[in-house]
Amino acid sequence: MTPVAPFVVNGAVALSGAEYTDAVKRLTERLVTLPDAEPIPFRHQNGGDYDSHLVLRDEHAPGETGVGIHYAADDVHRGRTASDTEAPR
Repeated sequence: MTPVAPFVVNGAVALSGAEYTDAVKRLTERLVTLPDAEPIPFRHQNGGDYDSHLVLRDEHAPGETGVGIHYAADDVHRGRTASDTEAPR
């Protein structure tokens, strides 16, 4: 299974008719293009990067914290200007 960015509909509980129609159109497009979506390059859970408690091994990001350390490529999301607790986009 390959992770991809989530599809989000903000305020879905209170969408107007036009907003709902737009969300359906965007979701349909997303589903059609899903096979070509760029995967999020997370480290593999069972590939040796994490210990038996699913904690990232120290040698992979010594002294670092935050969401960015869980990406396989070192330069993908490190050094972002957004809050490190924010999900990548």
